[in-house]
Amino acid sequence: MNSQGEWLLRKLAIRYCQHGGSSRGVREFLRSKKFVDFAKENPQIEITAEKLGGRHPTIIGTYLNAPYEPTLWSVRNQNEWEILDVLQQLRNRNGGKITKYKKPVYTKNESIQGVWEANKTAGVKFDLRDVIAKSP
Repeated sequence: MNSQGEWLLRKLAIRYCQHGGSSRGVREFLRSKKFVDFAKENPQIEITAEKLGGRHPTIIGTYLNAPYEPTLWSVRNQNEWEILDVLQQLRNRNGGKITKYKKPVYTKNESIQGVWEANKTAGVKFDLRDVIAKSP
């Protein structure tokens, strides 16, 4: 979901093999109530299941923001709960590439909210016994 409250995932394609052992979890998931519940809870997502012989199972997510390529996620040898978790992660993402900041971010401009401090109540004394004594 983006900051405006709109879901960005538009299509989910679940590809699996009908006979392969690595697709067993996907086949069980597609027959389960978890899949039906996920589809009912997310009517904004077009979900398709494709049988591809001799291939490991994958889930492909296509997002609204077109500059990004579809996200491919391998679900080889995963159970129903792990596949449901993958679907929820794909639904909650925005489709952009995940980048890791290698260095800390510094700025020359101070925040208008002020500098963050770990302990704002450093000078305030708090005694739990006073709170308990005042409670009815």
